[in-house]
Amino acid sequence: MPAPSTASAWLLVNGLLNAGAHFLMIEALRLGDAGLVSPFRYTAILWATIAGVLVWQEVPGAMTMIGAALLVVSGILIIRRGS
Repeated sequence: MPAPSTASAWLLVNGLLNAGAHFLMIEALRLGDAGLVSPFRYTAILWATIAGVLVWQEVPGAMTMIGAALLVVSGILIIRRGS
């Protein structure tokens, strides 16, 4: 278990990175077409999967992978249709 000061530092870093990510997503939605920008929000699924495997050694189940694949395919179709 990390020392309280180390855990606090990671919590602060996490908070700053999340605040920055939210700000940038809001700016992207404000400046760009929401129909084009929104599918990129689903990359959070990829990052959560990577973090789950690397940090907690947890591999997503079949239903989770099917749902993620449906979201990815729908995002690709939206992007292709928009151009």
